[in-house]
Amino acid sequence: FGAFAAVLVPSFASGAVDRRYLPLVLGAGAAFALGLWDDGKSIGADTKLAAQVAIALFVASAGLHPDWLPAWAGIPIACLILVASMNSFNLLDHMDGLAAGTAAVAAIGLALVGGLVPGSGSPVVAAALAGACLGFLPFNYRPRRPAALFMGDSGSHMLGFALGGLALLASPGGAGGAAAAVAAPLLILALPLLDTGLVMLVRFAEGRPVWQGGRDHSSHRLVYSGMSERRAVALLLGIAVNCTMAAIALVILQDMLLTVLVVGTTLGALIAFASQLVVVKEQAGTELVPA
Repeated sequence: FGAFAAVLVPSFASGAVDRRYLPLVLGAGAAFALGLWDDGKSIGADTKLAAQVAIALFVASAGLHPDWLPAWAGIPIACLILVASMNSFNLLDHMDGLAAGTAAVAAIGLALVGGLVPGSGSPVVAAALAGACLGFLPFNYRPRRPAALFMGDSGSHMLGFALGGLALLASPGGAGGAAAAVAAPLLILALPLLDTGLVMLVRFAEGRPVWQGGRDHSSHRLVYSGMSERRAVALLLGIAVNCTMAAIALVILQDMLLTVLVVGTTLGALIAFASQLVVVKEQAGTELVPA
């Protein structure tokens, strides 16, 4: 978070970043503080969710919502996306390198979209977030050695909030039409959305609380199938890279039919991949771990 903020303070001062991104940076700081509080005190799921909603509602009311929607619709949608994104990355942070690597790929994708297409978002803010992740990864994803640093809830909350905010501020007009502008952030964030959806469905089906920890994520299921943890993370990051490249192509080409085709094909492939992981998990079994 310090690296992210250190880049953006002079960027705001010089005018390289528009002032409409100020609520995003302040909200990312609040999300970081909330996660740090939970890391130190273990505040509980109800308190954490209430604080997440409060942060999201404040920044959405301050302007962090889609400008192509009226405020009465944009603010609640923004709150939902920001809370979901924070929790998605919190759930995704369960194996060395996975959350930071996914966030780096997503942030690089958003930076490229913002740089290639005028008006489709700030490449500076996204690049600053990517740089923070890439600086953290060598300590968290080390070949043949365990992680030396962990991000905790403070890091996962900050990354999730920042990426959710960047996706919300993408402008359909600037990004070659509403279809591409909505589809591109969804594709870029496809991996955390896939993992969160899979975990929620399985835990609901088993009658377990969503926030209860467990070795039932997509990366765990890949390990049960015989992969090493490093290979499982590498495969999932490869999926994230492919989805991000598809999103960038959609924004550049600006073709409605291609957007529908790519999104439909990607969604079908991800659902097929998830269904195979569920089967692997059921065959191998899993042991619950503390949240």
